Amino acid sequence: EVGEEGDAEDVWAHSSVLAARSHVLEAMFCGDFQEANERRVKIRDVQVHHFRAFVEFLYTGSIRVVRDIQENAALASYETHVHVEGVHVKDPSLKAVGDQLFGELLGALFVANDGPVQDAIFGVAGRKVATALVSRLYTESWFSGAGRAVVVDAELLVEVALLWDKYAELSGSDWIVSQLRRVLRGRVESVSMVMRRVWFMRGCASGDVLIDVCRTVFVEEIMFEKGDAAELLDWSCSLDIMDTPGQGQLEAIIRLQVLRWATDVLNNWRR
Repeated sequence: EVGEEGDAEDVWAHSSVLAARSHVLEAMFCGDFQEANERRVKIRDVQVHHFRAFVEFLYTGSIRVVRDIQENAALASYETHVHVEGVHVKDPSLKAVGDQLFGELLGALFVANDGPVQDAIFGVAGRKVATALVSRLYTESWFSGAGRAVVVDAELLVEVALLWDKYAELSGSDWIVSQLRRVLRGRVESVSMVMRRVWFMRGCASGDVLIDVCRTVFVEEIMFEKGDAAELLDWSCSLDIMDTPGQGQLEAIIRLQVLRWATDVLNNWRR
């Protein structure tokens, strides 16, 4: 049972598989706990689609929708995606609805299914557009019984990595880390989102690994694109790290960390 009480959903999985991949869940299912007797675990403070992705990763070592996006060059060029499952085929088509909403800002890849429902992945221009698409699909009742639409971006990979660290071992999440590097490449806004999410988790395995991913992206793939030291320093100082009301102190801390990374690059250049 995943989600807050009163709004939770059931996510089904084999207890033997969960126990084999997660020492925490193994203790729950095999120990002297209520979960062992009921064969049911309650997971709070987690979004359902994040936990579904985590369970898929436990089973397969990857997440299919992320693989589909990375294997399609047109979709991979978008920063944010919407994964739509269980949509009724109707007139106008799902693609037509997307075109009507966003025109040239939208790309789409349909995951072919036989039968009266479709799966699709939309590449969209930012989280605001993604949220609007999800809202439109729910408002117009496009889904069959178990249908859903969820946003897929760097946040999904971050949350799966955090769940993996909490319930399993982060050392087995190399695939997530490599995919996150690909998703963040050249995208400062997404990098700052990851840093905001994990900054106060420094010192734990997941926090340190994810911040190191951010450092790698900044240093190796963004900063080295700057032509000289002065340009690099000006760029680092002017970064729009975040725009979250009430988090000015965190913004200052993260900006200071970025400047430290920039200073490291400048010192390496001097050598």
